[in-house]
Amino acid sequence: ERNAEVVHMASYAPLLAHVDAWQWRPDLIWFDNLNVMGSPNYYVQKMFSTHRGTHVVPALSNGKPLTGKDSLYVSSTIDRKNGKLYVKIVNSSRSAKPARFTLEEFNPAREAGIETLRSDDPFSYNSMANPKLIFPSARTLIVEGRRFSITVEPLSANVLVFQAKN
Repeated sequence: ERNAEVVHMASYAPLLAHVDAWQWRPDLIWFDNLNVMGSPNYYVQKMFSTHRGTHVVPALSNGKPLTGKDSLYVSSTIDRKNGKLYVKIVNSSRSAKPARFTLEEFNPAREAGIETLRSDDPFSYNSMANPKLIFPSARTLIVEGRRFSITVEPLSANVLVFQAKN
C-alpha cells in the first residue's frame, strides 16, 4: 500500500511447490496429484490484497505513527468508492497487545468485521494432512463512536473492516 506509485506489480516467489519435489521454503501454494492448499503466507497475501483501499490514511496513536510500536505493524487505507476503512495489524510478538484508535474523519457503522490469521507456534505450517491448521477466521466487532480498542492476538495478521455510517 505504501509506495504503490513505484511498485506496480508484485510476484511472490516461489509460488508453487509439489509436496514430494520442492527446493526450498517458503512457497505460497502446495499441491500433490489430487489436492492443493495454501500456506499461511498465501492467506496473508489474500487477506491483504482483497482488502485494499483507494487511499492510504495515517494510522496514529496519540498523534504518533502506530506502526512498529511494541511489535505492532499497522497500515490503513480507505476506499472512497465503497465507503470502507481497512486497518491491517500484524502482531509479531508472543503476547497479546492492546491497540487503541480514534477514527478521525470517518464515521463508522456500529459493526465492523475482523479477519484474523494466527498460530500459537511460529514454526507450524499447513500440510496435506491438516491443510487449514493456520487459516483465517472472521468475526464481528461492535463499534461505539469513533474511538475503538482491540486486543491484538499474539503472532497474528488481522484486517479490520469498518463501513461508513449512512
